[in-house]
Amino acid sequence: MSKNEKLLVIVNATYFIAATMSAVFVNVYLYAFTGSIYSMTMYAMVRFTMIPIGFYVGGMFSRKFSLSTILSIGLLVIISAFAFLLGFNSLFYENYYLIFVVGLILGMGEGFYWFSINSLNLQSSSKESRPTFISTMAIFNSASTVVAPFVATMIVRLSNTDAQGYISIFQIVIVLQIIAALI
Repeated sequence: MSKNEKLLVIVNATYFIAATMSAVFVNVYLYAFTGSIYSMTMYAMVRFTMIPIGFYVGGMFSRKFSLSTILSIGLLVIISAFAFLLGFNSLFYENYYLIFVVGLILGMGEGFYWFSINSLNLQSSSKESRPTFISTMAIFNSASTVVAPFVATMIVRLSNTDAQGYISIFQIVIVLQIIAALI
C-alpha cells in the first residue's frame, strides 16, 4: 500500500473509534437533559438530515479546496459539535432546543467527512492496490468498532458518575478527532 493509503486507513480507523465511542453516549447524555424521546427523535432527524447536506456542500467545496482540507474541516466541525456539547451542557436543561444545534453541527461535519473520505478512498488507491487497501481499511474499521464500545464502557464504569464518564468519553473523542484531522 502507498503512504496515502496507509494514512487513510489510520485516519478512518481513528474516526471509527471516536464515532463509535460517542454514538451511543451522545444520545444517552442528551436524553438526561431533555427526558424526552420526542426531543431525541428530533435531534436524530436534524443530525441525519444534515449529513447529505454536508455531503453536498463538501462536494461544492471540493471545487476550491483539496479533499484532505475538506476532510479536516469535517473533523473540525465534528470537534466543534462535541466542544459545544461539553461547553454548553448546563444550558440544555432550560434550552432543550440547543440539542438540535448539536445535531446540526455534528451532521454537517459528518457529511463533510464522508464526502471527502469516500472520494479520497477512490483517488488514493490504484486499481492494483485497491483490493488490499479496501480489505485493510475494513479490517481496521471493524476492529475499531469492536474496541471502542469496550473502552467507552470501561471509562464509564471507572468514573465516579455516569455523567463524568460521558464527559471523559467526549473529551477523548475530541482528542482522537484532532489526531485524525492532523494526520
